[in-house]
Amino acid sequence: MKPSVRISASGSWKTLIKTLDSSKSDPRFAKLHDSSSAGPRPTAASDPTAAAKPRTDELQCVHFGECSGCLLNSDFTNAPVMQRAAAFFARENVPFAVHIGDIAAWRTHVKLAVQPMSKWGGLKLGLYRANSHEVVPIPHCRVQHPLLNEAAELIRLAALDAGVKGYVGATAKHAASGELRYIQLSLDRASGKVQVVLVWNADAASDAIVTLPRLVKALRDRHPNRWHSISVNFNTLTSNQIFDYAPSQWRLLWGLPYLKTAVDRASFFFRPQIFRQANLDAFGDMIVPFVARHIPPDSNVVELYSGIGLMGLNVAHRAASVLCSDSNEYVADVFDRGASSLPAEDAAKVTFECVDAAQSVEDGLCDEADVLLVDPPRRGLHDTVRAFLLNELADRPLPSQLRRVVYVGCGFDAVERDCRELLASGLWKLRAAEGFALFPGSDHIETVVVLDRLTKPRKG
Repeated sequence: MKPSVRISASGSWKTLIKTLDSSKSDPRFAKLHDSSSAGPRPTAASDPTAAAKPRTDELQCVHFGECSGCLLNSDFTNAPVMQRAAAFFARENVPFAVHIGDIAAWRTHVKLAVQPMSKWGGLKLGLYRANSHEVVPIPHCRVQHPLLNEAAELIRLAALDAGVKGYVGATAKHAASGELRYIQLSLDRASGKVQVVLVWNADAASDAIVTLPRLVKALRDRHPNRWHSISVNFNTLTSNQIFDYAPSQWRLLWGLPYLKTAVDRASFFFRPQIFRQANLDAFGDMIVPFVARHIPPDSNVVELYSGIGLMGLNVAHRAASVLCSDSNEYVADVFDRGASSLPAEDAAKVTFECVDAAQSVEDGLCDEADVLLVDPPRRGLHDTVRAFLLNELADRPLPSQLRRVVYVGCGFDAVERDCRELLASGLWKLRAAEGFALFPGSDHIETVVVLDRLTKPRKG
């Protein structure tokens, strides 16, 4: 039985937030496009932090060199990892190109760390400096959408007024202290509103009854049209894990429980606990269509590591059936909503199983597949999935009708390793490969590889 997900604020919390004394508007907020204004919602062109549009071949970010988020200021499709990828596929005699979208304002989903500005107070929101736990503020980040930069500044100012203290991690001599550890911001491009998660250093709501409600009230009262929703995740874990994913540690304090976003042919309902691509636009515009083109018509498709189903739902129009599987129980709660956004004949083809990739193989979910679609995490295929494709599982032989693997990889080290093993087995050959610079400025490549089953396996 799936665990229940608690997402609504308790009655006492609603009362507490409602009855807090209203604070006077701070003139600092008015400068940040106050929601009461009748003017248009700010865009990259109208945002004062984005006055100069960067050249198409340069990032031109004032934080470059200090922030760890970007390693490249130009030549984005020639990053070291992209050179490695091109060399690998050249050795395999497979054409390979790297595609790129916008180099600025592409990030519509971000997690920012929070720390005190100094021992005397203040707050800074940003990314950790390379090889350290020091937060570098990035208020004018070029790769983030201007509305996320704006939202982060609104939260920082409201948190200061509410008396919120930034988080300081535990050391050998001192216990962890402070309240606000991280924020997660997700932009709905259609409305310009932002889904907010506040990560709070507390075990439960009863331990955060003063400054957290003040902060939420300030955000809600001063800028009600800026926010899609505000949630809190209570996290006292001593590790670097941003969220405590236990259902009891989440509360929806204001707004809707999920953010509805259209990607290609389907709509998706993102809860804060569900993985979302940082550059969702480019993923939907470039990778999803490429994957769909490599699904043979009327195939039975099984997608492992499906997440919310961005690819699975968007290939249903070509497939005879699509079975998606993922271990995130929060996906199970919203997957059917996404499927119902498809035309009825396509929605009827799609099913979801809340199970991890290895268990999907062991349970026989892949036994009827003609095409296996995989989108594993950075570490690559699970050992069981790789062994299945190498026909090394005694109790789960490789099905004879499984003829194609479409592999979407976010970590090239793992893509290269997995491809080498599959090719060395003599069972598979490379049919196509493409690279995608989803995160311009970083030394990262998203790689899509298509492998076909050999009719007559080669002997090693």
